[in-house]
Amino acid sequence: MNSSATLLAKHIKLYRKKNNLPVYDGGLGENPLPAPKSLIEAIRLNAHLKEYTSTDGIPQLKRLLGNKLS
Repeated sequence: MNSSATLLAKHIKLYRKKNNLPVYDGGLGENPLPAPKSLIEAIRLNAHLKEYTSTDGIPQLKRLLGNKLS
């Protein structure tokens, strides 16, 4: 099985850093910012809604996110 492009890029980045070569980091890796508590709570409250929904999404979740994004 081939490695993913992301893991290969991370390996190259670590190798270059270790060998004091220039590294141009395009933002690979995990987001260093914590997830907003409101998002975590919305996911927790709606995790049971795992079935396919309409293309319009889950109304309750859309309302909650709409209030947080505006």
